[in-house]
Amino acid sequence: MRDAEPAVSRGVQPGEDDLVHALADEQRHVTQVQILEGDITAFLRQSSLHGSHIQPWLCICYAARKERRLPLEHPVDVLRRYLQALEQFAAPAVLREFFTPDAVQQEMPNRLFPEGRQSVLSTMMDASEKGRKVLSTQRYVLRRAIADGDEVATEIEWTGVLREGFGRVPAGSSLRASLAIFFTFDGGKIASVRNYDCYYPFEETAGAPTP
Repeated sequence: MRDAEPAVSRGVQPGEDDLVHALADEQRHVTQVQILEGDITAFLRQSSLHGSHIQPWLCICYAARKERRLPLEHPVDVLRRYLQALEQFAAPAVLREFFTPDAVQQEMPNRLFPEGRQSVLSTMMDASEKGRKVLSTQRYVLRRAIADGDEVATEIEWTGVLREGFGRVPAGSSLRASLAIFFTFDGGKIASVRNYDCYYPFEETAGAPTP
């Protein structure tokens, strides 16, 4: 069994959360929000407890809480993880974590969707499920990414191998597309996607309708 990490290495003591909540209940002039926000100065000033009851490590406890508020992951790093998840045909439950609940996607007219199409999060997840059935493998190569705040413009090379044929394109055929995709982030998650997908000519066989 792995030994518990010594409390001194974190600068806090075991059971700190229990003590914090107990102190919050015992004093009446400081709200739990103040405690969770790490306002230790106000806590000590307004507390009805005597200083002898305040353990020295309590100050460190609040400082540690503040330090654990890490900055949001850079949007380009999020996109790299997202593309890896797509390559692995991650389940919708995994992919949803990259998006805001109200995320939308707009695909401009292309070879597969001549009229283009617009999707909300649920339809995007449905499309990812269909992709798992149609493709045996796929790969996204991020050629370029330019970020400006919450806006990211990307140039991506996509390749996929068909698990089953469609139209005149037989199973086992490789598909390729150059993609220009523009992402908008909100709170570290993807809020909107705008695709310009340029497909290369398909490997076709005679005797079947064009997809």
